[in-house]
Amino acid sequence: MATIKFTPEELHNTAVTYEQKLLLMVYKSAKDYLDAFAHGIPNVKGSHVLGKMDLDIEFGPYDSSYKNPNQLTIEQRVLEVFKGSAIQDVDFNELALECYGSMAMMGEELQNSEICKNTMFVIAARLGKALALASFNADRNPGGHKTKDLYNGWDTIANDEILAGKITEELGNRYDFKEAITAVNAVDQLIAFFDKADQHLKDIETELLIPTDMYTNYCRDYQTSRTGLIYNDKYEKITLEGSNGKCTLVPVQAKAGTKVIQLAAKNVLVYGFGEAMGDEHIEVGKYAPLTTTFSAVCRFGCQYRTIEKEWIQFGKLFG
Repeated sequence: MATIKFTPEELHNTAVTYEQKLLLMVYKSAKDYLDAFAHGIPNVKGSHVLGKMDLDIEFGPYDSSYKNPNQLTIEQRVLEVFKGSAIQDVDFNELALECYGSMAMMGEELQNSEICKNTMFVIAARLGKALALASFNADRNPGGHKTKDLYNGWDTIANDEILAGKITEELGNRYDFKEAITAVNAVDQLIAFFDKADQHLKDIETELLIPTDMYTNYCRDYQTSRTGLIYNDKYEKITLEGSNGKCTLVPVQAKAGTKVIQLAAKNVLVYGFGEAMGDEHIEVGKYAPLTTTFSAVCRFGCQYRTIEKEWIQFGKLFG
């Protein structure tokens, strides 16, 4: 029967050989989740300025003496990526046996190098998934040890901007729900939220980012309150009723328990990462008697390209 056993040298050499690909696997795992509703910016180290230019200018009847009095404005928002680390003692032999033991018992030929590599890629993918799942509720805490402490997520940034008075009903980029969204009112509530958006935002392709349970409530409400509609033939709903097919419903697992939802144009939500640059690395070494230490360093952060009403509207949930 084939056996699975790695030496510390094998583990170390595999990490060295595949270091860049392992780092890219971290980001690929995060991208696979985030790219459904956000835009990734690679090779960010420290910070990256996101600029949005605005100028109210138009043609009028010919007049060589008239100059447009409006000034060019540039909204600058800073995407900051933070350096994070993960250090874990791992019994790679035990882990590999759990993953590949049945194959070994069946007599399949297993190459140690291939199993070793695949086991490390599993860990790298798990790190990337953790980055993605914290992308809304992460709240930067330099003294913490969890992914949610590494950077500020989109909901955290939104709440900070609300407190700063930059997201308000007066500015047109905020809507306050007056009651909880349930399985008997979700459709009307979300339609009302959409209807209050700026006309430019309603006229373009948008995504409504909501928790998965809110999406479920919308589907259940739609099935019971719109039973007479001939096109109501599927339980899952893709677009928001009344949006002329322009607003896509996006249930987001990472928004569980949120107090804010977003109606946003595509690519308004952005995230930055290092993509295996500079001081980012993955290492494996023998530092403990019975286990091997897996360590990784990466950079990650989130931001909004803009919070102007023409491009995004925030919904403050009731309660």
